[in-house]
Amino acid sequence: MSKGTAAKGLKRNKGRLHIRCRRCGKAAYHKIKSVCSSCGYGNSAKLRRYNWHKKTVSKIRIIAKIKQHMNKRKKSGFKLD
Repeated sequence: MSKGTAAKGLKRNKGRLHIRCRRCGKAAYHKIKSVCSSCGYGNSAKLRRYNWHKKTVSKIRIIAKIKQHMNKRKKSGFKLD
């Protein structure tokens, strides 16, 4: 019997541990924990954010606003006024 952990550890997590999150779209959703490490989906209804993260949070909101506007334009067939 050998002492300690084997050379490659327990190797139980085969494949991808993080998959794409349905709320933020990043590959940060942990399959086993069922929580997104980026936006907090699965843990709370509120978006995960911190003050040291302000610049990125504002960018995320701007991008969301642009996507919303483009979806509205797409629905109307990109008509010009």
